[in-house]
Amino acid sequence: GVNVSTFGTSRRMFRHTGTVERRIALLIQILRQHIIMQILVVGYHLDRQSREEDFHLDARLLQFH
Repeated sequence: GVNVSTFGTSRRMFRHTGTVERRIALLIQILRQHIIMQILVVGYHLDRQSREEDFHLDARLLQFH
């Protein structure tokens, strides 16, 4: 079965952390930061790739200004 003392300890730690809503909010915050980081990394690589492709086009456009 479940070890009662371990279960009690984890529950006490959870109570110390705060309410269920606060724990969920914290989890969502961590997840959102992780997702934003992933989007930034992927977006940076895609942006750099497209910028290398558009380099010659940009060079031509700059000559007009």
